Amino acid sequence: FNHINEVQSLGESTFKSMTLQASKRFASGLTFNVQYSLGKGVDNAPIPTQLTVQAEAARTDPTNLDRDKGPNPLDMRHNFTGTIVYTSESKASNAIVRQLLSGNQFGALLQFNSGLPTNLTPNLDLNADGSTGDRALGIGRNAIYLPTRKNVDFRYTRKVPIHGAVRAEVVAELKN
Repeated sequence: FNHINEVQSLGESTFKSMTLQASKRFASGLTFNVQYSLGKGVDNAPIPTQLTVQAEAARTDPTNLDRDKGPNPLDMRHNFTGTIVYTSESKASNAIVRQLLSGNQFGALLQFNSGLPTNLTPNLDLNADGSTGDRALGIGRNAIYLPTRKNVDFRYTRKVPIHGAVRAEVVAELKN
């Protein structure tokens, strides 16, 4: 035989979550859709490549995978997202005022997430194996979490008639 590759899945992974969602469309032009997820992912098999958000160090001890048991690199515990859209409509008696105050669309996009886990590693080669990504004894894998993420983006949209069915669209966006 020239070359034989053996591949096996050694690690164990668990993921538990719960998702709540609420949506409502009101007759007054207001619509909202919000979701909240609570989740927890744990595994004992670090992926030492850039397949995830951040590459992890190699296994601490290939003979005992449970030494690396800890939060999965994508373990985002809390996740809240939502959209709120309001389209204005005027019943003013003046046709020009009614046209100006109707058809304005305001939207907000909300995203709040807890931070992702990361390893706490020194810049030293603690076990003299040639790699500086070693975790100190007593420090678990992905033991600290990055800061939370908070995004609120706004959008204004207005369609302007040009001729017949042809319309232009005015868009203004604010993002953080």
